[in-house]
Amino acid sequence: MLKNKTCQKCKLTSDNKNVYLQHHKYHKAQQCALFKNIKWEISEKEYQSLCRKQCTYCNCLINDASSGVCRINESLSYNIANTIPCCVRCSQMRNEIYKHDEFLQIANAIKIVDRSRRSKLLAQAIIESGSYAEGEFTLASGKKSNHFIDIGKLVYSSKYINIVAESIIPLMDLKNDLYLGGPVLGALPLISSILSKSGEAGYSLTGFAVRKEEKNGQLIEGIVPVGKNLILLEDVVTSGGSVLKCADDLTKLGYNIKKIIALVDRNEEGRKKIESANIAFDCATNYATIVKEYYNIP
Repeated sequence: MLKNKTCQKCKLTSDNKNVYLQHHKYHKAQQCALFKNIKWEISEKEYQSLCRKQCTYCNCLINDASSGVCRINESLSYNIANTIPCCVRCSQMRNEIYKHDEFLQIANAIKIVDRSRRSKLLAQAIIESGSYAEGEFTLASGKKSNHFIDIGKLVYSSKYINIVAESIIPLMDLKNDLYLGGPVLGALPLISSILSKSGEAGYSLTGFAVRKEEKNGQLIEGIVPVGKNLILLEDVVTSGGSVLKCADDLTKLGYNIKKIIALVDRNEEGRKKIESANIAFDCATNYATIVKEYYNIP
């Protein structure tokens, strides 16, 4: 804990490190704007709210290294209607050169590049952790395969768990995707990593797990109000059978499955089956990318 630190601007004293740093960040952003002769009309509460959102342009989490905001119209003041969440990279790239609408178009290209980079980094982590192997294997679906992906070696390691969260979070809308869960046991480490990472950034999400069978009359482990939109996570999707059964069970209970996100898509029939069930599907990386990294194929 940070003891007896005082903000030199307002003399606020706090023994909570996070509270003090966020308060100091607000004043620093305010002073920077005033130094540039830009009017500042954002309250500290409004500013903190903006900084707890994903970057408007690239969808990444905003860290403490940046002011966390930028203006839509550079000719106007910093006010709540003209100010949006923005990470340090996008702020530097935009740098008062591009208009908001212009940079939104550039941001689409940034997202594509970022997605490819994250996919490769995750694939490299899967290989480095020993989670990928080639040989003769029988999958959970009963199918034979010449390769096997044991995600447990990745997701239960402190060395790689941040990569897991950072690979999935940009595929979500943390402002609206408030409930995320999935089948036991595959989804549990994914859920925990995302809750931890998003919590550090100030988001309040709720996780849950879905059992294969009811226990004490309960199918869901966790508290999720009926009727909510849910994000389902799965470690590896092959046929999609496990996560689709989970989605079907939840739908029958009155929930709406907004999207299914897999850490790894094995590029088989899983995506097709999920999308045929009218559920959006996305993945952090896939079998093709892992193979390219495994054999160093450009």
